[in-house]
Amino acid sequence: MNIPIHHCNKAIDHFTAAAYVKTLINFYVKANLGAVPNSPKSCAMTYELDYYQQILSAITSDIQDNLEEENLFDDIKLEALRIKQRIDCYSPSDTHDQKANIHYQLGCLSRFSIIVEAARSTAANREKLSTLNLLIENTEDIVNHILQHYPNEFDFRIRVTRYRVQNYIKNSGDKINLLTNALQSNQINSSIQEIIKTIISPNPDHNLTFQQLTYTQYFLREISQPTISDPSDWQITKILIAHNYNARQFGIYLINLLKTKQSEATSITEQYRILIQLKKDLAQIIQHNNPPYFPDLPDIKETLLNTIQSELDFMKEIDFLNAELINSGLLESTYKIGISVKQLGFLIYLCMDCGIITEKKAKSVHQYIISHVTTKEKEQISEKSFSNGYYVHLPEDIRKISELLAKMLALAQKLY
Repeated sequence: MNIPIHHCNKAIDHFTAAAYVKTLINFYVKANLGAVPNSPKSCAMTYELDYYQQILSAITSDIQDNLEEENLFDDIKLEALRIKQRIDCYSPSDTHDQKANIHYQLGCLSRFSIIVEAARSTAANREKLSTLNLLIENTEDIVNHILQHYPNEFDFRIRVTRYRVQNYIKNSGDKINLLTNALQSNQINSSIQEIIKTIISPNPDHNLTFQQLTYTQYFLREISQPTISDPSDWQITKILIAHNYNARQFGIYLINLLKTKQSEATSITEQYRILIQLKKDLAQIIQHNNPPYFPDLPDIKETLLNTIQSELDFMKEIDFLNAELINSGLLESTYKIGISVKQLGFLIYLCMDCGIITEKKAKSVHQYIISHVTTKEKEQISEKSFSNGYYVHLPEDIRKISELLAKMLALAQKLY
């Protein structure tokens, strides 16, 4: 049989002798002519993209006319099939197992794809772009073959192509739009919406890894489940924590959320209670088995629990310091006032009703008052007696407080 080497004759000067020999070896394999004499042993990890590299070199060197368009598309597809067969037939050795070969081939495919995509962005004509598109499609097909048949050996750290990310966005467009609209209609916090958008609609120009794209696809399926109805900020936040989305942007949002909740507390006791409740809620979140979005960053749930624990420890230290100051007489633990418990209860009622005290929970205010105030009648105010004064207003208590307020008003008008 005559070997049809005319495909390479016009461009032979542009390729190395080794690459030319490789092309002939490829022909033998494609033509099913059997083993090639002195061919590499099957256990050796070999670079399988020489033929694709030749096509790419011809395109980028403006010698595409040397490539015969009639059979080129079929040749590229046949070469992809050959490479997949070579990978499947690899025989592990003592030094290079199947996983090492898979990682090597994926690394070669990834680097080649990056070069092809760079060439696509500067392609001068339709013919070049068509050939480059075919190259990237077939290299992606090889990667898909490896992912399907060798999931345990696959290297999820390698970078995905813009082509793959764009395909994901195209195929998932309806789900992405539905989720985005649902978040907006439920008035989910804008920061949370931006975080979700970053995950489910990644920028193709960013260096996304297979692990991150796999995370994105899984996350979109999970958060789009019909069981998640009428979502809230905290519900979406818990879903993100359960999926270990450990981006710094999300970490900053959680820290700010923690600070906001603490600032709403009216006392140290209330702050402590809020932190304890948050710690309990976080501890009960069951995380998924999928790896974190950023493998090099710490676990988001563990980070938040550590942050809360540090706040609790700090508050304990402050409480201990206050106790020491009180015991030494340098700090008063309570403040004495000149009205009765019932009159104090009515005064606090007026302050809350008029908006002077903005705390909405009456019980929280009651607990703060009885912890920090004593009256001329009692050194220790009970919550029951204070609540009676707050809710039951006797005429004599109303008259006494009215006189005090009138006196205060007269003083204010005089100063004004």
